[in-house]
Parts: sequence; C-alpha cells; structure tokens
Amino acid sequence: MIYRCRCCNFEEARGLLPGVTSGLLLLAQMGLSAALLIPAVRSLRSLVRAARDAPIPTTWPEMGWLGWVI
Repeated sequence: MIYRCRCCNFEEARGLLPGVTSGLLLLAQMGLSAALLIPAVRSLRSLVRAARDAPIPTTWPEMGWLGWVI
C-alpha cells in the first residue's frame, strides 16, 4: 500500500509489492461481488421466467360467501 502524509505529501510504500496490492485487493473485491451477484441474478431471472410462463386462469375461483356479498 502507498501511504501519503497529509502535512507534507510524503509518499511511503509499505508491504511486499506495494503497487500491486491495491490491484489485488480490487480483484478480490470484484470476484467476491460477482460470486454473490451472479447466483442472485440467475435466481431472479428464473422466478421472472416462471411467473411469465405460468398459465393464466380462465375461470374465476370459487369465492364462497364473499361472492354473494359482492
């Protein structure tokens, strides 16, 4: 990681590969978010597809006493 002093703007690199660690952390975060997002999107798409392909009822359901009131 690269650290910068707020007073004098002195930059200091710390760690094994300071310039690379930020990119590796970014890749790890993107991989984690993709691993969580892809299954969620697939499940939502399957729910939408199931709702779209569901048969539309052609008759009214039996309403019992409520049908008499309406």
